[in-house]
Amino acid sequence: SYTLSPKSLGGDRALIEANSLKKKIKGSKKKLAKLEKKGKKEANKGKSTKKTDKKIKKAKKALAKLEKKYAKAAKKAEGIRLTDQYPVGTGPYMYDDRSSGNWIKLKRNPNYWYAKKIGRDMPYFDTVKYEIIPDRSVQLANLRVGKIHQMDLGPAMYKMLAGKPDQQVQVDAMSMPHTETMIFNNAKGPAKDIRVRKAVAHAIDRKALLHGARFGLGVLASGLFPSDLWHHNPNLKPTEYKPELSKQLLKEAGYDGQLNLKGHVSNNPEALTVASIIKNMLSKVGIIWSYDVLDATAASDRNVNLEFDLYLSLQLYIFDPDQQVTVMYHPDGANFGRNNIKEAVALVDAGKAEYDFNKRQQIYWNLEKVLRDNYVDIYLWHPKVGRAFHKSVR
Repeated sequence: SYTLSPKSLGGDRALIEANSLKKKIKGSKKKLAKLEKKGKKEANKGKSTKKTDKKIKKAKKALAKLEKKYAKAAKKAEGIRLTDQYPVGTGPYMYDDRSSGNWIKLKRNPNYWYAKKIGRDMPYFDTVKYEIIPDRSVQLANLRVGKIHQMDLGPAMYKMLAGKPDQQVQVDAMSMPHTETMIFNNAKGPAKDIRVRKAVAHAIDRKALLHGARFGLGVLASGLFPSDLWHHNPNLKPTEYKPELSKQLLKEAGYDGQLNLKGHVSNNPEALTVASIIKNMLSKVGIIWSYDVLDATAASDRNVNLEFDLYLSLQLYIFDPDQQVTVMYHPDGANFGRNNIKEAVALVDAGKAEYDFNKRQQIYWNLEKVLRDNYVDIYLWHPKVGRAFHKSVR
């Protein structure tokens, strides 16, 4: 579960406020002591202390106010520990202990809500310990000898291990509710024209891209929502690779020769590999995609200011459909005006208001089709995560 405890977050606020007030009180006391010292010096020299006394009175009043606030905050913060260091959530495990940079240990949550709901004794393990081992090859060496029992696999390592039987290691791949997406600026620039967006979409060989970038570790996307979730429209198919159609569409849009698009990608190895392959594919139909490699903050600034034509983004944890479509396709979200398809906005609003499951499902099926028909963005694949287990795990 990714849900944090409201009580824990409230405690965080109280603790942060108490610590902040404590610092302010310290500063206020120093200021008061300085003024009192000044007043004594003035009195000893026979000077008037009227002005300084006034400042002292004001400083004492401010200090008393701070101390009163601190007393209230300290009471609320009593026994509280910061969530960043001692997280409290609703999941099957609870924080137990850790050695920063080395390991973190979790213990079984005896009050796990889901176990109670379904009447089963869950979770099954008493403790889970995560070892911090940056190097995957060192992780694998530890897995083989049973020092660790499970590890995530990068695409290349997954292919290597899945391709040959291993007496010590079991391998599987778990679907993730993510979608690798290319985000268009529908509001301005070349991608405002649906023919350009459509040309880009049909210029990408998704199957070749998935195998080239992730060794096939994923499921081709036919829409925003992962295909194994209830809100995905099963009637949609992945966009076909049709480079000749792309050239024709570009010509119709007035780009008979070369189209230049600008964008950005995240600074991580997989994103850079994907972007490099896409750049090459687009160049074959006359589209030159120039992108900058940016950190999250710099990329966010570009997104807010709509300073892009096309950028690569991984949409994460699409559990309930509303969380993603509101952010990406509704003016109340965080699309910063990059698109405003009235039919899509109306469907997002309808999905929020509908409680009947079957009706709500149909709303999101319709919404996904509207997004696809308008080529608002390009949905590439839903990644899988390769996992390896020691033979002792059952």
